Amino acid sequence: MKVTPPLPAPPKPAHTPCQHCTGTGCSIYADRPEPCQIFMCWWLGSQSVKELRLPHALRPDRTGVVLDLNSAGYVIAHCHRPDAWKREPMRRWLLIMARRTRVLIEAEGSTHLLDPSGATVELTRIGVDPVTNETLYVRSVAA
Repeated sequence: MKVTPPLPAPPKPAHTPCQHCTGTGCSIYADRPEPCQIFMCWWLGSQSVKELRLPHALRPDRTGVVLDLNSAGYVIAHCHRPDAWKREPMRRWLLIMARRTRVLIEAEGSTHLLDPSGATVELTRIGVDPVTNETLYVRSVAA
């Protein structure tokens, strides 16, 4: 029987803000851990496929938003500044995506689900999927 060694633990749960993010880049870029070395944000990944290329106006260092996809195909907008996602052209792009799939807005330690109308609903983190390392959420209930 072949035994596969366990994968090393990731430095943090997937799709959570990193303590080393400055809003314009990574403060430990030269010494970042391996999971970070292999991570490619949506904008950067799109640049190698002409038909899928996102415009330069959506570059993370210009918008303050790092775009990503989770294993379920949801768009995740990691916002360095709370309202970064509301500025054009990012807002327009996220609203288009919200008509196609779920869009999660992460800012200041909270996560919201973006509705195609532009409204948001706060989500509560309930854990991390042990297989995918994806953060799991439910809609928050008003007290």
